[in-house]
Amino acid sequence: MNILGKAGEFKRQILKNVLILAVVITVFGGGVFFSIFKINASLKTIFNERRDIIARNLSIQSLAALRTESASAQPLLAPLRAKLPSRDELFSFSKKVEDIASARHVQVTFAFGSENSASPDSPASVGFSLSTKSKMADAVAFLADLERASYIMKITSVDLSDEDAKMNGVVFYK
Repeated sequence: MNILGKAGEFKRQILKNVLILAVVITVFGGGVFFSIFKINASLKTIFNERRDIIARNLSIQSLAALRTESASAQPLLAPLRAKLPSRDELFSFSKKVEDIASARHVQVTFAFGSENSASPDSPASVGFSLSTKSKMADAVAFLADLERASYIMKITSVDLSDEDAKMNGVVFYK
């Protein structure tokens, strides 16, 4: 019985040591897993911050380039502004639109829109809208001729369908 008692105590001792080892491995493994998780989260944060820094750097470089180009463009603005019609001359714009439409066999409905005053960066402008009724080829030719007119304008939207075209834009003046 002495040997059997020692064998049972030996088994208990081995079981106790195995359980202690299992607890140590579990705690250590949990610590390693937690550390890996925290390191991955930190790496993601670092990656996102680095991406944001690169994007800001590119934006700053673009801004610097635009400021440099802006200075070189200033002398070119005076001749462009000189070609702008006065506000009174702008009333002939609707007549010009009608003349171009008539030459292209296009029925046109024209209306001026809201007016924007001049700022240091842009001249004064007035919005306009027009709609046409004609064949598609005539409408496209009308728009091309209108684009070549002596007025400086910006077309903001064009909607072409089978026989109708609608367009919005702004025309600039002094």
